[in-house]
Amino acid sequence: MNKSESIQNLSAALSQAQGEMPVIKFNSTNPFLKNHYADLGAIIAGTRPVLAKFGLAVTQLTFGEDGVVGVETMLTHNSGEWISDRVSMQVGEERGKSSAQVAGSIVTYLRRYSLASILGVYADEDGDGNKVEPEPEPDVVVEQVKSNGNKWARPMPPEVLKEALQIKSAKANPATEKQINLTRVLLLEHFADREDERHQAQEYLTGHKSFKDIEPEMISAILDWMKPEKATDGSGAYVLGKDAKVELTMVARKFMEDLGQQALAI
Repeated sequence: MNKSESIQNLSAALSQAQGEMPVIKFNSTNPFLKNHYADLGAIIAGTRPVLAKFGLAVTQLTFGEDGVVGVETMLTHNSGEWISDRVSMQVGEERGKSSAQVAGSIVTYLRRYSLASILGVYADEDGDGNKVEPEPEPDVVVEQVKSNGNKWARPMPPEVLKEALQIKSAKANPATEKQINLTRVLLLEHFADREDERHQAQEYLTGHKSFKDIEPEMISAILDWMKPEKATDGSGAYVLGKDAKVELTMVARKFMEDLGQQALAI
């Protein structure tokens, strides 16, 4: 993060603004994971009046080079104080879309997450009763699968999944750039608004917290394990397999449990 020499006035104004921020309602639905979220327009519309009231404003500038596009989000105060940060992503290939269209989608995606992050806002669930029915608890599903005696039956518990990926990656070919981008997008979509949890899952399964440090052979193994399927909306996009979603939930939980045990031991 970058900032002006002092952010005393900005911090005070942001604290007051956050106290008056409305709940940002989820007004869109992810066609792949079926979860609700607030789109960029909803976040801007919900926060801009409150920001203006306390002398705050947000500017988001785009940048790009060598196949990477990014957004720099700057929060400013009328005192001249400011804070900013950058986030970027590789532009991959998507069937039926030009490179410019793919880049535009990524920029919108990054703007939405960056804006919510710098303002500290989070959208609540829709209150219209159209909620997605919850899936069975991961632990219950795994216990049912274990009863058949097949160690590799899915969904697999975290320790078995980790072993399976290590075995699979040892025999896998390096992932192509397109496969790498698809794997990254699938993880980002699954762990939407839970960046720390995504890093924890990656570290548990691969030993690397950052996606860019994961070996191409392991990415091939991960993509094969994810079993992505074509979305039914005709967009040509891919959906993360149901078993993989259950297993990723348990992996994140396992990582936190292990951290807690280490803390107790210390």
